[in-house]
Amino acid sequence: MKKAENQEVKEYLIYTTSNILDGCEVFTRVFGENFARNSLEKNLNSVYTNVNKGNFEAYSNYENNYIIICSDKGEFLAPKDIEKDKRLKQKTVHEGAHMALKKSQEECEANGTKAETGMSTVLKNGKEIGVGLDEGLIVWILKKAGFPTRRF
Repeated sequence: MKKAENQEVKEYLIYTTSNILDGCEVFTRVFGENFARNSLEKNLNSVYTNVNKGNFEAYSNYENNYIIICSDKGEFLAPKDIEKDKRLKQKTVHEGAHMALKKSQEECEANGTKAETGMSTVLKNGKEIGVGLDEGLIVWILKKAGFPTRRF
């Protein structure tokens, strides 16, 4: 089944991720109030569903600013489907946190990179550096926000 853009899940992801991150004192002390919501609204172009999960439950594409939320059978997901599946919700918020910390396209162009989160960088030649640090920081931030996830 072909991936389908899902505006309802995009709104859910922005709302849920920003409430978790902006509700964390440590996060807002570093990044400021409403940082996550503003960043997601600016950086996240699309959220897709209808993708059979295979090896992934969700993943981000920093270069094209989208997130794919996967499911067992590749069905079209609604927010209630994500909300009732703890692991899928964790992964959705995890990917949302990555996208919230992603630098804007203008910042990336000024730095000569394809995509950046501040910890992870995709160079113009496609090489990625700092992925481990990026993953670890997201897990730590979400734990501090009272929404612990495991390493993905």
